[in-house]
This record gives sequence, C-alpha cells and structure tokens, in this order.
Amino acid sequence: MAALATALVVALSLLGAPVSAAPGRISAEWPAATVERGARVAVTGVATGLDADATVQLQQRVLGGWRTVKQRPLDSEGGFRVRIPTWWVGERSYRVAASEPGSTALRATTAEWAVRVTPAYRPPGAADQHKYSLSSPTRWNPCQVIGYRVNARQARRGWKKDVRKAFNKVARATGYRFAYRGRSSRVPQSGTNDWFPRDTDIVIAWAKPSQSSLLRKYPGAAGVGAALSTSGWFNGDGSSTYRIKRGMVVIDSRMRRPGGFGKGVTRGDVLLHEIGHTLGLTHVPSDRQIMHAYLTRRKAQLGKGDLRGMEKRGAGLGCLTQTPPTSARGRRLAPGADRLFTSD
Repeated sequence: MAALATALVVALSLLGAPVSAAPGRISAEWPAATVERGARVAVTGVATGLDADATVQLQQRVLGGWRTVKQRPLDSEGGFRVRIPTWWVGERSYRVAASEPGSTALRATTAEWAVRVTPAYRPPGAADQHKYSLSSPTRWNPCQVIGYRVNARQARRGWKKDVRKAFNKVARATGYRFAYRGRSSRVPQSGTNDWFPRDTDIVIAWAKPSQSSLLRKYPGAAGVGAALSTSGWFNGDGSSTYRIKRGMVVIDSRMRRPGGFGKGVTRGDVLLHEIGHTLGLTHVPSDRQIMHAYLTRRKAQLGKGDLRGMEKRGAGLGCLTQTPPTSARGRRLAPGADRLFTSD
C-alpha cells in the first residue's frame, strides 16, 4: 500500500510539472553592410518553433537596449520580409526578434547586424569637423514629430520650397521627423518665446534687426539660430540629458539671397546653417561644412562633419523620457531648468 501511494505521488508530481515551451529559432539573411540612402533593401528569413500567428519585429539598438521600429506577421510557412529603414543616413545596428500574441516575451532573436547608410552624394570635408554649442548632451526627442511654422511676410518668392527642402536634408541626417504646421505672424526673440503654439517646436521668420533682439545681438549676420533646452530628461541607459524643446531662426530680410541650394550665397545655405544651430551645432573653422562661420559660394549641402555631428545626437540614440529607467545611474537634473543658446 505504501509503495502504491509513493508511485501515485510521483505520477502526480510528473503530471503537475510545468512544461517549458520549445525555444523558437530565427534564421535571417541581411543585405549588404553599406547601402545608399533611399535604397530598397530588406532582411528576409524563416522563424521556426513558433505559433502560426507569431510576429517578428525589426529592432534597432539604442541607448539602454532595443527599440522596435517595424513589426510584421509571419507568412503561412513561417517566413518574413522586413524593409530596412534607409531614409536617413548614418551607422546603426538592427536585429530581428519574434514574439507570440498576448506575450511581450521574445521567443527568439537573431544576432546583431550593423549597417552604414551613406548619402547619395559625396559630402566634403572630414567627419570630425563638427562642434556643439554646449558640451553637455543636448538633443531633440526623436520619438516625437518636430512641428515648425514660418513667418514669411518679408520673405521672397520660393521660400516654402526652400524651407521644406532644408528640413528634408536635416531629417535625412538626423532621423528626426519634421512637419510643416503653417504660417506664423510672430518673430522669435532672445526671451523664452512662450507664445509658441502647442503644435509648434521651431519658428522661422524673416525680419529686420529692429524687429528681433536675436538679430540685434549679432549685427551684420545673415541670420541667427537659437534653441531653448530643458533639463530633467533621461536617455534609455539612464543617463541624464537636456531636451531641446524650442528652436528659433530669424533671417535678416534686408539681405536678399537667391533661392535654392546651388552654388553661390543662397537662401538654402542660410536656412541649413541656422537650422543646424537649432540642433545644437555651432561654428567650425572648415569652410567645407555648412556650419562654417561664414557663408561660402559652395553648393549648399551638408558636409561630412555636419552629417556626423547631427548623427551623434540624432534618432540613433533612441527616445527621451522624463522617467529614468530602474537601472538609471545618471545624475538627476533639476526638472524645468531651461537654458537658451544662440549663434549667428
């Protein structure tokens, strides 16, 4: 009788033991490690050991971990094809991960894969030819759309095309997403500019020096770029940072520049330079960069230094948050401490 009871207990113990799911597996075939901006490339592969309705995610490595940028269901045979984002330039790493419905746990991941997305043109200069207005980390939140408005009352014809093209060039260098919100009747000043509409992060205005304290601060400047940043924000790895929350560009309307981005001292040149200041970049000695202190007669395009400077504080770092991760080791900054930085 005792032997029978022991056998019964053992049997019940075996039946009650949790059964762990068999691990899933993903095999993937990645494209070339260097691709040109805008190229249509994808990662393809097969996932096994997963439910039929499982999904795969393309994840990008950011500060503190991984961020899902795309998600796709598996096909009937467990295969997948996911496009790699190539609309912005720079170096970054990806992986493919798989999960099943109702679960946030990853069942399988591929090895990390690095890619370098290059511009469609040959940028001049050297990658180290960039400099920031502030030494402490200061950047926009790439996980929010950056809205901008334009006061074009004193601008010449063609301003809208040039402004949009300038922001497109900056978007391709940073991974930021910009959106035109319409016109504005206001002119940025050297104060806090609390009048900014809620959907607007950057205002560009053509004005006379008598209309803006920013222009009066730099007599003779073709334009002035400025940004207001605030503390109390964190990167994904727990380090503290400043978030740029407001950008300002004022262009001297008395200085008539030809439109476009071709050779010569153009309106496109001025726009790219001043928008660069709203990203935290400051002047460099090299006249091969758009952030050179003086306008040149070169074609208005971002140089290697401009591109590298924008990339290092762009979308590749991941989202910003006001709540530090549980593993945060960064020093908490006083929330709401603002600072303004300007440059001509």
